[in-house]
Amino acid sequence: MDENAIEFISKNDSSLKEILHKSIPSFSGIFGPTSDLISEPIIGKEGISLANINLFESIKWKKVHDITGGYNRFDIFRLSMIKKRYRPLDIFEE
Repeated sequence: MDENAIEFISKNDSSLKEILHKSIPSFSGIFGPTSDLISEPIIGKEGISLANINLFESIKWKKVHDITGGYNRFDIFRLSMIKKRYRPLDIFEE
């Protein structure tokens, strides 16, 4: 965060200005499916993160991600399809 942004946010509040000066700089990066950083990190400045990804790796890890069924709560969530045709608009009169 540059000095202009700090001045704008703190509105001359010295304690807030001090907190902003001591804050951890921003971080941008791209992480792969195994949580490895696969791009060059951008720390405390503007930039664009670029990385090559392998979609097949992503699919492989999605298959083992939910091995215990924690995200597949069939007792709570259900996908169903109603085959009945509905009219696009129903008009009700009281």
